[in-house]
Amino acid sequence: MEIIIRDVKAEDATAIQSIYSHYVTDTVITFEEDVPPVEEMHSRIKTILDAGYPYIVACIGQQVVGYCYASTYRPRSGYRFTCESSVYLDHRKKGMGIGDGRSIIDVALMDDTGKKLMVELLCQLEKGRWRQVLASTIADNPASIALHESLGFVQVAMTPAVGWKLNRWVDTITLQKSLAGGRDTPPSISTCHE
Repeated sequence: MEIIIRDVKAEDATAIQSIYSHYVTDTVITFEEDVPPVEEMHSRIKTILDAGYPYIVACIGQQVVGYCYASTYRPRSGYRFTCESSVYLDHRKKGMGIGDGRSIIDVALMDDTGKKLMVELLCQLEKGRWRQVLASTIADNPASIALHESLGFVQVAMTPAVGWKLNRWVDTITLQKSLAGGRDTPPSISTCHE
């Protein structure tokens, strides 16, 4: 079973919404509490692409089994060379190389598919204007933390009890990775006024 990584298409919004809905309703991996409709997912994909960020999917055959994207870290212009990454896998594909059968929290990222998605995302980001990428995950998601650390991310922050979902407080971890020389490489002139 070959996993294909490709750029997102407009018609992927339904599959992406289906994958994401599990994380919204059944986990604390996202702090969103209401499943966004497909139209909203369509709008989010368009907003990310229109801003010039990469958005990619993993497919087995024609079926989307995971997705990954970068987005604005913060809206102030001084942050324009920093982005935030997100990655989600279809929890229903355990036993097919998608997730490893551990708890729902661990299913999030530590398999080959999550790593393939993140490697491609980082490759695309390296070609762009970005010098830093951040990832936020819940503190009790060792698979996500291990995945990011295996790709060179380092933990830079822990925020206790910052989220409330499913009747409990949730801590988050922020991880960071330098891109294209990071702080040692100024942005190119062509990207300074975007």
